[in-house]
Amino acid sequence: MTEFLARTRYCDWDHPEIVATMEATRQGCSGREAAVRQFRFVRDEVRYAFGPWGLPASSVLFRRYGTCSNKSNLLVALLRAAGIPAAYGVMRVDGQEYFGNINPSFFKHLMSRSSVHVYVAAYVEGAWIKCDPSTDQELAAKTSHFCEQTRLVDWDGTYDSLDPIDPRHVYADEGLRPSLDELLSKPVRNATGATCAILNAYLRFVRTKPPFPSAEALIEAYLRHLVEASARDEQPPGQAWTDGAWPGGPSHALCATGLHRWCTSASQKRDGPNIPPLLPSSQMSGLGASAPHDR
Repeated sequence: MTEFLARTRYCDWDHPEIVATMEATRQGCSGREAAVRQFRFVRDEVRYAFGPWGLPASSVLFRRYGTCSNKSNLLVALLRAAGIPAAYGVMRVDGQEYFGNINPSFFKHLMSRSSVHVYVAAYVEGAWIKCDPSTDQELAAKTSHFCEQTRLVDWDGTYDSLDPIDPRHVYADEGLRPSLDELLSKPVRNATGATCAILNAYLRFVRTKPPFPSAEALIEAYLRHLVEASARDEQPPGQAWTDGAWPGGPSHALCATGLHRWCTSASQKRDGPNIPPLLPSSQMSGLGASAPHDR
């Protein structure tokens, strides 16, 4: 069981901020109750967002947002800091489909068919119990009434509780492993700064608007938002997550240009609105963004 309590390059559970957060979160509890408290902290206090996945747990704690692998890595670190053995579960999934109907069709080509989803297992009272902190309470409140995949996962430390991913979109569950370092240290193939900024602009729109009655209403509203911003010649919504812009990434203008171009193409295929260009055509070339492969 020692390997499931170990410190690694990315699971830096002995970092002072990790330890302090663990102590403040568990409030003197131990065992199952401590595990549940760490889970709820990561689920709701670290918002889901697209971004780099090769980050130590302490960096994710500092940022307070991240992908499924970021959030799961932080939860494993907090559990280990509390003396609770913790493991990573790795699924191979269809990245274009497993987000459900919240994912607009015009964003699917930004996502890989072969993607990775990471969850957590805690060893509590003699058994491995699985949990998934990916979807935060805010995102679930805005979308879960029409998107099953963003339903809030509640975990009591007694039974497995994972994201409700459609089984048709899961290629394989590779089981539990003590370290995610090999996976996190691989170069990111597709998740460029431009792509993540574009997808996070959409997530920010979802979070900052009142809940929509359906996925269709949400996506239509977002397209209108792009058209109206372009017509007013305002700062377009291509910026990375406002609480922490992509470090060293592409300019705001380039992100916005890519977002505009992809959404223009999708809209014209569907119902033909003419979205005015945000930048001269000479500045539109050369922006390439490929698919993130980690939720």
